[in-house]
Amino acid sequence: MAHPARVDVTTPGKHRHPGINVHRSRLAETDITHQYGIPTTTPARTLLDLADVLDPATLTRAVHELRLRKLMRLDDLAAQLAPGRKTAVLRRLIERPTRPTRSEFEDAFLVFADRYRLPRPEVNTIVAGYEVDLFWAPQRLVGELDGYDTHEFR
Repeated sequence: MAHPARVDVTTPGKHRHPGINVHRSRLAETDITHQYGIPTTTPARTLLDLADVLDPATLTRAVHELRLRKLMRLDDLAAQLAPGRKTAVLRRLIERPTRPTRSEFEDAFLVFADRYRLPRPEVNTIVAGYEVDLFWAPQRLVGELDGYDTHEFR
C-alpha cells in the first residue's frame, strides 16, 4: 500500500517521528475526539487548521461535505474561530449560511451569484415535493446545475 509523502499531525506534545510533519498546538478538550480509539481533532478544529493551507474553493467544499455527512454543524465551526487565523472563508460560510451544497459546481455558482450581486437562492431545498439545486422563492424560479446523475428523477 502506498502512503502519502507527508503526514501532518497536530499535537500538544513535543513528539517527533520520521516522515511526520508535527504541528504543535494547545488543544482544548473540546478539540479532541476519538476515531477507532485514536485521538483526533474534531472536524471543526481540523477545518480551522486547514484554513491556513487550503484554497477557498477546496475549504468551502470540505465544509459542505462535513455538513452533508452530518459530521459537523456551523455552530461547531463558529465556536472554533479566533482572531489571528486565516478564517475569512469560514466566517463567510457562517455569516451567510445556506444548506450544504452537493457539488463544486453549486459552490462555484454561489460565488458567481455573490460576485455579480445576484439574489442568493435557497440551495438544495424541496419544491413541490422535489429537491432542487437552486430556488429563488420570490421569483418562483428553480435552477438545476448538477443534472440527472445527482438526482433520482429526470
